[in-house]
Amino acid sequence: MFRLPHLLQKIIIAKLFELAIVTGIVSTFYNIVSERSEYAIEAAETSELQWTLAAIRTTLHYRVVYARINGRNEELRALEGSNPVALLDRPPPGYAGEFENPDLKFFRGGTWFFDKKDKVLVYLLNGGNYFSGGVSKMLKFKVELSRIPTLPEGAASSYRAELVQLATM
Repeated sequence: MFRLPHLLQKIIIAKLFELAIVTGIVSTFYNIVSERSEYAIEAAETSELQWTLAAIRTTLHYRVVYARINGRNEELRALEGSNPVALLDRPPPGYAGEFENPDLKFFRGGTWFFDKKDKVLVYLLNGGNYFSGGVSKMLKFKVELSRIPTLPEGAASSYRAELVQLATM
C-alpha cells in the first residue's frame, strides 16, 4: 500500500482546513449580500407602488376639482368604478390592460391590470411577503364615490358633497 510522506499529509490537511475556512467566509458573505439585495428589491417595489398610487390619487383629485369648478357633478359619478390608469398620461410599468375575467396564472409579479367585472385595479406582488404581513400576493384598489352630508340632519336642503377616492380593497 502506498503511503504519503508525513510532510505531504500535513500540507493536504492544512489546505483542506484553509478550503473549509474560505468556504465558510464566502457563504457568510453570500448570505449577507442576498439578504441586503432582497431588502433593496422590496424597497424598490414598495417605492414604485407608492409613487404609482400617489399619481393615481393626484389625478383623481384634479379631476374632482375640475368637475367641481365647472359644475359637472355627473363627471364625478362617471369616475366611480372606472379604471384609474386610463386617467394617467402613461400607464405604470407592468400594466397589462383591462380584462373581464383575469386568470392570475397568466400574470407575473409586478403586474398591474384592471378587472372589469369587479371594477378593481389589481397589483400582483413580486413574490415577496413584505406587504400586509405576508398575507396577500395581490393588492386591489377601487375608485369609489362617497357622499358626505354637508348640512345637519333636518336642514331644508338634502345636498350632499361627493368625494371620489381610490380605496384599498
